[in-house]
Amino acid sequence: MYVNPLPQQLEKELLTKKFPELKATDIHFITDIGIEIRQKYFQEQIFYFCSTRDLVMVASLFNSGLDMVFSIKTAIVNKIQDTESKKKVEEYLKNKIKDYNPSSLEASIKQIDQLMAKIKQLEEDG
Repeated sequence: MYVNPLPQQLEKELLTKKFPELKATDIHFITDIGIEIRQKYFQEQIFYFCSTRDLVMVASLFNSGLDMVFSIKTAIVNKIQDTESKKKVEEYLKNKIKDYNPSSLEASIKQIDQLMAKIKQLEEDG
């Protein structure tokens, strides 16, 4: 049986409700990783599917005070059985984490939220 993954926005809402003390930038970063790993899976670049449960585990570990890199490695990377897939995910994460800038992400998230609010308003105005 195949179940489609949750859209990123629903995963963000789930993580926000489950871990209200986490910053929106951290939740966005975690869900972004899930989306990108899934894309690699669907493109058959890797043989590991990152589930919402994996992202909840990352958030839980990070929320408990562990660092983001350790949380991701523990909840996702350590579960990957295929050696080649594991190397590819580690390389992707190395680059992704290197570029992680919470303040830059925060500004992007605010812009997206503002655009979404404008779109919603336009739809309501008809």
